[in-house]
Amino acid sequence: MANCSGAPPSISAVILAAGRSLRFQSSTNKVYTDLAGHPLVAYSLDWFAKSNIVNEIILVVSKGEEKAVRALIREWSLPIRIICGGERRQDSSLAGVEAARGTIVLIHDAARPFIMPALIHRVVEGTRKYGATVPILPEVNTLRYRDREGFLCTTIVDRTDLVQIQTPQGFDRNLIFHALQAADQCGVDLSDDAAALLRLEKPVFTVPGSRINIKITTREDLDLAVFLVRQLKETSSTNDPF
Repeated sequence: MANCSGAPPSISAVILAAGRSLRFQSSTNKVYTDLAGHPLVAYSLDWFAKSNIVNEIILVVSKGEEKAVRALIREWSLPIRIICGGERRQDSSLAGVEAARGTIVLIHDAARPFIMPALIHRVVEGTRKYGATVPILPEVNTLRYRDREGFLCTTIVDRTDLVQIQTPQGFDRNLIFHALQAADQCGVDLSDDAAALLRLEKPVFTVPGSRINIKITTREDLDLAVFLVRQLKETSSTNDPF
């Protein structure tokens, strides 16, 4: 479990920015794509700084991109360390957690630019209490299977307990470090960082996510993100606006 002594924990944010961006159809890493005048990765850096709860940021990039990302990021009030990630997402997570100095680590995908301070605080509070916390959204869409020919099957998937998982995901540093190491040693591929704990039957708490916390996967997602940036500027909001 997380720190129970009553003393405030030190918190490290690990931002994963070493993806290949295959579905984004770009020759370069999408985290450097311009979003309303700033590189996509800058938004995560900015929100973590504005949360006033994070002590350091570990920015995990692909090998050879260190110089490029240093040129893109401006000075923030938080110390930012740039390290190289691995072939898989979980390899980058492990490298980031290993470099982190905080007792709590928040692992976040750089492709999610709208992590409001309220969301960050919810994840941290849950992690302090339970050792591992992820933000979620309830599934609201009708879900069905389709057959191999592309036609819908008749059975509707029960969505009562289905949730969508977001980041940042918060963990006791030692807990997630050993879980990621164990997955690596066993050759297990993970869908997200919480999966490293779940495969060891460790509990993971959930807190409400945010509808604005979208993931930029395609060009259409980027168009939506431009609209959201404009809305945030108009409302001057640092809370979850939707």
